[in-house]
Amino acid sequence: MRDTSINTGADGQMVFKMKLVEIFSEAQNKNSSYSLRAFARRLAVSPSALSEILNGKRRVSRKFVQKTLVRLALPPNESFNILEHFPSVVCSNSNSKNGHSSSKGKNKRDSTNSNSNSDSDSETRSSIPSLELAMDQYHLISEWYHFAILSLAEIENFRSDVKWIASRLGIKIPEAKAAINRLLKLGLIKEDEKGNLISTGIQYKTTDEVANLAIRRAHVRNLELAQNSLEKYGVSERDFTSRTFAIDVSKLPEAKKLIRKFREDMSNLLEVGNKTEVYTVCINLFPLSDLHFKEEKEQEEEEKESSILS
Repeated sequence: MRDTSINTGADGQMVFKMKLVEIFSEAQNKNSSYSLRAFARRLAVSPSALSEILNGKRRVSRKFVQKTLVRLALPPNESFNILEHFPSVVCSNSNSKNGHSSSKGKNKRDSTNSNSNSDSDSETRSSIPSLELAMDQYHLISEWYHFAILSLAEIENFRSDVKWIASRLGIKIPEAKAAINRLLKLGLIKEDEKGNLISTGIQYKTTDEVANLAIRRAHVRNLELAQNSLEKYGVSERDFTSRTFAIDVSKLPEAKKLIRKFREDMSNLLEVGNKTEVYTVCINLFPLSDLHFKEEKEQEEEEKESSILS
């Protein structure tokens, strides 16, 4: 068996393996038919290789761990803690390699990553503010109630009260409080002279790596919210429609443009007038046929050849 690790300790291998086991177990608890093959497809690795990792028979490299964490869409702090167990290679030009998007310009370092060419306490401390900012950005996008609070602030009879906000959105009071503090910190809302919360109207942007992780989680949460709404409200209060058809995949870019235009048209229609409630529109266009389908024999040959994970 080829050892593809790079200066990684046994504890790092165990931490990574246990995280995979935890996520796989959670997926199976939600869906008893969720298979190892499905989990392997999610991680873009062969089932046989994943089985060896989960059984502790195969070591992994830092590069592989980084790629896997991105696919799992873990919060930045969790990824940070796992990667701390996989030290990076120190380069002679003092530039660290990492799995995040590189910053343009000289001597710019992504402090949300655990990579560093110095073990000094000052460098460790300097990474914390950026990591906290990344976490705020992550939660802003991944947890639906942040933007819901911004929209709620626009309705009539809005109350700048944590308990009222939590009750209106069906979330816990600590969640509402943390979200409000995060929105204040990021400058998306502010308090007027009377202490009322108002939206600042700022359009927020974040780094690609944080956004990509958060958006994946946000999509999952939207599906869960849609399921809850389906069970809670009648057809007069919500709309669920679907259509299945064979398509020409080369027209997908054009289809996405139509979806974006529809979202804008829907927003322009509903956001004018007497605002009393907060809604969300989720449009899902996804394949039902397996895009990665391969003949069984071809799949077996590919799994045999899949021995390098980095």
